[in-house]
Amino acid sequence: MDVTYYVCGKCGRTMQPDDNDKEFWIIAQRLGKPEGHLIIRCPEHTTDYARRLAGLKQQYYHQQDSRIFKSSELDASATGWIANLSAGTVNNPDCYFHFTLKREATDFLRMVDEGMSTDEASYHAAGWKAEQ
Repeated sequence: MDVTYYVCGKCGRTMQPDDNDKEFWIIAQRLGKPEGHLIIRCPEHTTDYARRLAGLKQQYYHQQDSRIFKSSELDASATGWIANLSAGTVNNPDCYFHFTLKREATDFLRMVDEGMSTDEASYHAAGWKAEQ
């Protein structure tokens, strides 16, 4: 019995076609290459460049999302980035999600906006690295 695995071209992370997070991966024919040359990226490595190679629409990366800000804006000694899921103009610290990189916070918000739970999105955006 043959089993198909998708392997991220950057980190080597694998996924089977029936995995729940498949919709957050880029799996597409690479533009300008012969048939069968794919661009495959896990949620951690979904960047503008990867989306361009796959011929996909750009998302969030060139837009300044007001829900992301530096941790140092709250605490001068803090490092990293915060993704704020507070509703409206109210800032609720219980709705802050902390990340090391801005890209992680951006990926987190993209996945939550697309319908993924916050626990799963934070795992995919930054948490899975701890298991490797």
